[in-house]
Amino acid sequence: MSTIFGAFDRSGRPIPPETAVNMRSAMRHWKPDAEGMLLDDDHLLGQCLLFTQSSLAKRDTGLFTIGECAIVADARIHNRKNLLEQLEKSGDRSSGDAHDDELILRWYLAKGWQGLDQIIGDFSLAIFDERTRELILARDAFGVRPLYWMDRHGHMVFASEPRGILAHPMAEPDIDQDFIVRLLAGLPPDPASSFHKHIRILPPGHMLRIGADSISLHRYVEPRIPQRMHRLSAIEAQTGFRSILTEAVRCRIEGTDTIGAELSGGLDSSAITCLAAQLMPDPEKLHVFSNVLPVDHPSELQDESRYMDDVIAHAGIRHVHRISESGMIDFRNALDFDLEVNGGVEYQSGMWLEPFRRRMESKDIRVVLSGFMGDHAVSHSGRNYWTDLADEGYPLRFIAHSLRHRRIDILFGKASKRILPDSWLDLINRMRSGSPIFDSYLRKNVAIPDIVPHRPSKGSFPYKQHLRWAVMCPQAARRLQTEALYGIKHRLMPTYPLADIRLVEWLLSVPVSLIAHPKISRFLFRQSMEGVLPESVRSRMDKDIPAGIYLIEEHRRMNDELRQWVMSFTKRKEHPLLELVDFDMILANLDPVQNKHTWQGRFYPEMRLNVQAYLRYAEKTMKG
Repeated sequence: MSTIFGAFDRSGRPIPPETAVNMRSAMRHWKPDAEGMLLDDDHLLGQCLLFTQSSLAKRDTGLFTIGECAIVADARIHNRKNLLEQLEKSGDRSSGDAHDDELILRWYLAKGWQGLDQIIGDFSLAIFDERTRELILARDAFGVRPLYWMDRHGHMVFASEPRGILAHPMAEPDIDQDFIVRLLAGLPPDPASSFHKHIRILPPGHMLRIGADSISLHRYVEPRIPQRMHRLSAIEAQTGFRSILTEAVRCRIEGTDTIGAELSGGLDSSAITCLAAQLMPDPEKLHVFSNVLPVDHPSELQDESRYMDDVIAHAGIRHVHRISESGMIDFRNALDFDLEVNGGVEYQSGMWLEPFRRRMESKDIRVVLSGFMGDHAVSHSGRNYWTDLADEGYPLRFIAHSLRHRRIDILFGKASKRILPDSWLDLINRMRSGSPIFDSYLRKNVAIPDIVPHRPSKGSFPYKQHLRWAVMCPQAARRLQTEALYGIKHRLMPTYPLADIRLVEWLLSVPVSLIAHPKISRFLFRQSMEGVLPESVRSRMDKDIPAGIYLIEEHRRMNDELRQWVMSFTKRKEHPLLELVDFDMILANLDPVQNKHTWQGRFYPEMRLNVQAYLRYAEKTMKG
């Protein structure tokens, strides 16, 4: 695991040494185990290594160079064997024991930037090619590793965290007004936007090529939907799914000593935990971490302990860590961390994972398996799956399913997409969706950005289009980014076997009738996990419990303090950062008397964490 940073003066002027020193100092706050920095006139590359694997222990530098090319990367490659075989065929037989960033650079030298789409893994990287005087920034297909950038007055600056960019003299910490309006209104943010106006997020699967006279941003990799689906039997589909998922787990635990697995009791995390237990050479090295409610807790809420127990017994796991409280004393401390490290941009906070991370660090866990992203695509519930039947050559079955489910709108939608131009479809979407605002914290007199509703099912294979969109949407990418940064804090590398592009692409190539079922949700996933999962988990249909269940209780505990904190702002509305906020809406969501938000019959406070971060920023600015 690494954090990276750097700069490129596109006008060719030398970068002052003090700029390099300031950026390195800003990125040293994690106390790296090794580091390296290259300052060569107009370009700077830097990297801080935080060891997460025993294989990295021999390394004493934080960057790698070959000839006139240099790389810094936060990378874990999952298809090393394939890349090494191809490099050997091209004459490069020196890469067998290369670290992942060296392997990426050797691949770049052999294939050029056009070949980076063949690298499968979790990474963010920067390559400076002296031959072409070009800086290349890239992120993996789903954005598991974070990367921010800024281009101001000819200065290109990048870093794993905003703080590295803010240490550059050209950086300006202005807040992005459009980003704030969107988050207050409950609108999806621009995928590249951040809390800071001039600091951008490199979107997942994108590459930024920066030369002296040009900047080019483009998507270079994404899961593909083939024109024709593979013709498979049900058994072949189940065997293929299990084989690829097993490989996705195997390559993420390879070369690692002790593994942590997040177990919620649901299908996704349970499958990954059971497969890891089968694949680990020493099962004693597998530790499981679960959210549970205290045994003597007075709440009416229920956790998933009985399913967790079944998985633990089925897989023979001995090291089990049950976490029943966050240890959070003051919510402002967590907000300060998010503002400092992540710029307050997360859409789904990694805060609920903090007690996991602390316990994992104490047990010397370095690599963590997570089931996140499963229900986005790989184990999707299967609703509306029949929309692809017509594109797969079964129009009558498509019509029959639509009528059986009383979904005339889907029939109309399919017909209209074949007849109407996109501009008309966008207009219809606007009319059908009405106001896009949900639970807005934005004052009613503030102008709302004009947004065309996103249509993830545009084009052929609408169900598959939706699955592909779900794993690449900004909300998913922002959560992955946040979890990565929270992981760095504790020397942990979160990994996501269900966000493996090989698994997602295979799913997109399978006939929809083998993936989903009219009466059984997550059909293919369940069928494929026979023998892997205990039957009580494989057949369960009652997944209705949030993973951070204890935080609902913790938020209730802190609700009075949170309300008093919000009320303190109502007396200071003259502050420009507060003029956009509808405090009446916030207080209504925190008021147990109004009982606006309930779950299992109990009140729980509701206030988006990035809105809390925004108010915390305003508070700190007032004091300044």
